[in-house]
Amino acid sequence: MKRKALGSAMMVLIGTGAAHATTLVNNPDLDIQGTGVSVAEGGIGLEGLGAGSRDITVDIGGPVIKAYLYWVGRDIDCEEDGGGNCVVNEPYRDQELLFNGEFLTGEYIGSEVNISAGSGRKNNIGYRADVTDIVADQVTNLGAGTHTFTIEDGDLANNIAILNGAGLFVVYTDPTETGEFRVLAADGLDFAWHNDQLAAAKVTVPVTYPYVATTSARVGDLYVFSGDNDVARRDRITISNNANINDQLVSADGETFDTAVFPFNIPAGIGSTTVRLVSPPEFPSSDSILWILGAIRIPVTCTDPCEPSDACHTASCDDVDGCVQTPIVCRATNPCRIATCDPVLGCVESPFPCTPQDACHTAQCVGLNQCVQTPIPCNPVDACHTAACDPVSGCTQTPTTCTPSDACHTATCDAANGCVETPIACNPVDACHTATCDPVNGCVQTPITCTPSDACNTATCDPTNGCVETPIACNPVDACHTAACDPANGCVQTPTTCTPTDACHTVVCDPNDGCIQTPITCAPVDNCHRAECDPVNGCVQAPSPCCGDGIVDDGEECDDGNNADGDGCSADCMDEGECVVTCNAEVVVVEPGCGECDGKVTKLTLKYNGSYAGTIKVKQKKPWVKVFEGMVAPGGTFSFMGADDKGTLSTEISIYVNGTLKQTIHTSCSQPIGVGSVFGKFEVVAGESRNGGALCPIGSDGDDDSDTDGDVLKIRSKKAVLIVTAGDETCTVDLCALVGNGGGGHGDSDSDSDSDGHDDSDSDSDSDGKGKNGGHWWAKGGYGGNGGWGGNGGGHGDSDSDSDDHHGDSDSDSEGRDGEKIRISFTAEGDCEETHAIIDIGCDLVDVIDGQIVDLVCDGSDHDSHPKYGHGAGNNWHNVNWGWHKKGWCWHKAPKPGDGDCFYEFVDGSGHSGGDSDSDSDRW
Repeated sequence: MKRKALGSAMMVLIGTGAAHATTLVNNPDLDIQGTGVSVAEGGIGLEGLGAGSRDITVDIGGPVIKAYLYWVGRDIDCEEDGGGNCVVNEPYRDQELLFNGEFLTGEYIGSEVNISAGSGRKNNIGYRADVTDIVADQVTNLGAGTHTFTIEDGDLANNIAILNGAGLFVVYTDPTETGEFRVLAADGLDFAWHNDQLAAAKVTVPVTYPYVATTSARVGDLYVFSGDNDVARRDRITISNNANINDQLVSADGETFDTAVFPFNIPAGIGSTTVRLVSPPEFPSSDSILWILGAIRIPVTCTDPCEPSDACHTASCDDVDGCVQTPIVCRATNPCRIATCDPVLGCVESPFPCTPQDACHTAQCVGLNQCVQTPIPCNPVDACHTAACDPVSGCTQTPTTCTPSDACHTATCDAANGCVETPIACNPVDACHTATCDPVNGCVQTPITCTPSDACNTATCDPTNGCVETPIACNPVDACHTAACDPANGCVQTPTTCTPTDACHTVVCDPNDGCIQTPITCAPVDNCHRAECDPVNGCVQAPSPCCGDGIVDDGEECDDGNNADGDGCSADCMDEGECVVTCNAEVVVVEPGCGECDGKVTKLTLKYNGSYAGTIKVKQKKPWVKVFEGMVAPGGTFSFMGADDKGTLSTEISIYVNGTLKQTIHTSCSQPIGVGSVFGKFEVVAGESRNGGALCPIGSDGDDDSDTDGDVLKIRSKKAVLIVTAGDETCTVDLCALVGNGGGGHGDSDSDSDSDGHDDSDSDSDSDGKGKNGGHWWAKGGYGGNGGWGGNGGGHGDSDSDSDDHHGDSDSDSEGRDGEKIRISFTAEGDCEETHAIIDIGCDLVDVIDGQIVDLVCDGSDHDSHPKYGHGAGNNWHNVNWGWHKKGWCWHKAPKPGDGDCFYEFVDGSGHSGGDSDSDSDRW
C-alpha cells in the first residue's frame, strides 16, 4: 500500500470567484492510494451543546491510515478590528473541544463573512484537527467494527453564536478489499446563500479532483461535510459528467449538519471530476451552505501491461506513475543461512559464517541469521585463587589477597576455606578506662565518667581504685540567707524572713547586718488633714482647718470648695473679683468620609473574579456607549467613568467577556451598591456617586463626625449669632461673618414654567456678585440670583423643562472651601451668676449648654407663606416644607424636603449651587 501527496498545482479552481468568496484547498495528507484503501465517515449536530456531550459513530473495517475531525459554525456580531472588519484572534471561539476526553485545539482552516438582511454581520468559520492517534488506538484496542467517539465543549466561556456540528473522516485499509483505490480530499470554509446581501456568496467556488484517465468507465464516491443546512430549503450539488443532486443537504446528522455520501460516474477517458455546491434562487427558499470538506474515493486501473524488469522485482499499477517496479525482499529458509537476490535466478542462499570472537568464546549459529558467541567457563584451582579469561591467552589463575573486614580483625588465606578472619583482643590500661575495638581505628581506650550518688557529693577517678566520692561544703551567701545541702538540688540558699515590730515600722534585710527596722513617715492627704502613726493601725488622718473644703475659716476671704484659680475664688481662698465670659468660634476642616449612592454612579473600580483572562467590555445605557474595553487577568481590577451629559453611568451598565454578555449592574442608586458589592464574577472595590461622593462599604453609614464636639447644626438663614450671658456679662459672635461674603448664583430660564414665582431671566453672577452673608439662594431668576450661599464662588441653576415649582439636580461650579465647618464654645470665669448661651439663626433660638449644640425642631406648617414671591396659602408644597419668619428662612425637613425635623449646619464659605435639569424630578 502507498501514500501519495499531490502538489497544490493539482487542485484546480473553476470560475472567477469574488472578493468575499473562499474555496476548499487540497489537503496533501488526505491524498492516499493503495490496496483496500477505504473511507469511514460520520457526523453529529452540536447546536445547544452547552455542558453536555454528543457522540459520533463510524464503522471502521481495518487499520487506520489517517483521521480528521471537522467542525463548523457561525459567529453573529463577529469580533472586529479598527476598520470594522471581522477578525479571528486565535484561539477563537469554539476552537477548543474535548474528543474522547482529550483536549483539542483545532486548526483554523477558513472563514467567510456574510451580511443577512436584518440580522447583522456573521463570520462563518471552520476548524479541523488531526485525530489519527486517538482513532487508531481505539481501533487497535477494540478491533474493526462500529466505534463511538464523544465530543464536549473545551471552553464553555468562549463560544460562537451557532455551532452547527462536527464530522469525522477516517481513511483505513479494508483487508477484505483486493482492489487499488485512491482518496483525494479538499477542506477549508466556503459559504453560499442566495438570500445574502453579498451577491458573490451565492455559490461556492468549484473544486476539481484530477486523476489518471482509463479506457473503461468507473464509479466513485463523493463525500460532503456541510453546516447550516435546512430540510425545508433548496440546495444543489453539481458533479461534472453527472446529473445534479438536488435537495439532499437535509441536516441528517443534527439540527443543521450533514455528512453525506453520493456515488458518481467517471466515463472512460475522463481524467478529473469537478464538484460545486449551489444555493439556487428557487421556491420556497434557498439553503444556507457552509461547505467544510469535499472528498472522493475512486478505483485505480492501469491501461498498459505491467511486467517486472527482472527476477528481483515485482510490478504493480499506480494511478499516477503507471507501472511501478518494487524490489523483492529475499528471506533465508534457515536462520543460519544468508538470502540474496540474483537478477536472473532470483533469491539464492549461502551459509551464515560463525567464528569465535576471541580465546574466551566458542561460536555457533543457533538463531535467526545470527552467530551466537558462548563464553568459555574458567574455574579457580583452590579457594586462594581467582580465575579469569584473557581474550588472547584464555583462562588465567590469580592468588587471592586477604584483607580483614575492619580494624578489629586479622585475615589469612586457607586453601580449602579461602580468607579467614581472627578477632583482635583489647584490654583497658587502668581502673579509669574501658577498652573496646572500633572497626575503623582498632582498640580504643575510653575514660570512665564518675557520677556522684547525689547532689551533696563530688566524684573523681583513682587509676587503682576507680571512682571515689567526696562530700561538698555549703555556706550562706550573706546575712540574709541560711545554707543547707539537699541530696536532690545540692546547696540551697533560703532567704531570711524579717518581721517589723509594729505598724509604725518597715523592715528590710541588709546583706551584711541582717534584719533592720525603719520608722515610717506619715503625710496628710491634703491641707485639710494632719497625719499621725498608730503602732496598731499605722498612719491615720485627723481633720484640720483648710482652704477648699467649702468652709470659710479664719484668714480666708472665700471658700468655693475647690483649689482652682479663675473661678472668682482663688486656690488660696482669696476673692478674685468680677465675672468674665468669653465666646469662641473657629472654622475647622472636616476630613471627607463616604456616602450612600445618590444621584447615579459616576465612577466604578471593579475586581474581576473569573477563572481565566479575557477581553472585558463595559457599555452604559442612555447613551448606549462603551466606557471600557481591555484584557483583564483573574483577580485584576479595572476602572471607568460615566459618559452621559452629567458624567454619570446612567441607570444601568452591561459587562461583556470575550464578546458575551455576562452581567448587568444597576447604577441609578435604586438598588444597593457600594464597596464590597458582588455582581456575578465582578466585585466593587471603589466608586463614586454624583451627590454622595465616594461610595461607602456595604453596611456602613459613612458618617465621620470625629472632628465635632457635639451635634452638628446645619443653618440656612440670613442670620446666625452666638449670644452668651453670665450675670451682667454678655459676649456675641456673628457666625455668618466667619464664612465670608456669599457669591451670587444665577438661574437659567425655565421655558415652560410661569407660575413658580421665579424670573425666567439668566442673571449669571461671579464670586464678587450680589450675594449676602448667609443669604438664601431664593430670589429672582430661578433658585439663584442675589442670595446664593457661598464664600469664594457662586453656583448656578439650569432650567428644568418639565417641572412647575422646583429646580433640578445640583451642579456646583463653586470655588468655595468644601469640607469646612464652624466649631463654637464659650467660657465663664470669675464671680459669675447662672450662665446661658443661645444661637439666634433668624427662625428660632438654639440653646447651647456647656458648649454642646442641641437639636432644634421648627415646624414650617405653623407659619404663613410669603405672598411677595408667589408662595400663597393655597400652595400645599410650600405650606408643608417651607416656613416664613420675620427673622429669615428655616429649611424644613432637612437634609431633603419631606424627611422630618428642621436640621441646621454651620456652613463654610463655599458657594451653594443651583441645579441642572432633571426631566424626571419633581423635587429639589
